[in-house]
Amino acid sequence: MTETERAPGAVAVVARPRWTNKKVQYVEERAANPGLSPVKAAILVGFSPAEAKRISTQWEDDPAVAEAIAAACEERGVRRGVAPEDILRELMLIAFSSLDDLVIDDGNVWAGPEAPAHAIRTVSAIKKKTTVNAATGDVTTTTEVRLWDKMAALKLLGEHLGMWLKRVRIEDDEKTRATLDAMKQAMDAVNTRLARDAAEDARIAQFQREIAATGAAVAASADPMAAMRRLAATMEQAPQRPAAPRPRQSDEASDADD
Repeated sequence: MTETERAPGAVAVVARPRWTNKKVQYVEERAANPGLSPVKAAILVGFSPAEAKRISTQWEDDPAVAEAIAAACEERGVRRGVAPEDILRELMLIAFSSLDDLVIDDGNVWAGPEAPAHAIRTVSAIKKKTTVNAATGDVTTTTEVRLWDKMAALKLLGEHLGMWLKRVRIEDDEKTRATLDAMKQAMDAVNTRLARDAAEDARIAQFQREIAATGAAVAASADPMAAMRRLAATMEQAPQRPAAPRPRQSDEASDADD
């Protein structure tokens, strides 16, 4: 995409070090049209559909790209006279709106004296229905007032505050914690066994040194028989490494099958 093909409403993005032109254009597309999916934005800047999924995922995980998109969106809003605070204020007005804030009288609707400022903007539709009683000639006016979707506004506010994302992270953390605990227990068991083996190796090395010293003493002793008896006694006390456990019956059968 060339400079003249930039999306309507796009803002100029200052390239970071080692950023390609496509990466800059990607940020501009995402800022110009926040509703555009990352994959479609990657396709618009020249990637194939197969590449777009991989590249967009990689760039969306990059904090520098996310920061650039947010800054470009804010600049675009300020340039058009719309600040993020204005959007949040409108969302809060809708999210916490109530019919109790409105006065409805004879088909007319207005904000009550204790209603929040601009409460009338929470109304999305007003329908009036007039019915005439054929027998008495009485005229009845019914007014239906509909507010903007509170649940949608609450959901957007929750996403902005990271409430739903935090909940997912907590669930993921619990699973990760259980996995890490199991891994720690396994590592502790391995370390304990290694420490035990190291202690056994140290004891064996010590006895080997004692046997070597006793052997040297035998060679230089005036009473070789007595020295050999001491050597035999020392060797009888030498530690033995425990034998490796035999495989279970099922393992032996599996080995035999193999």
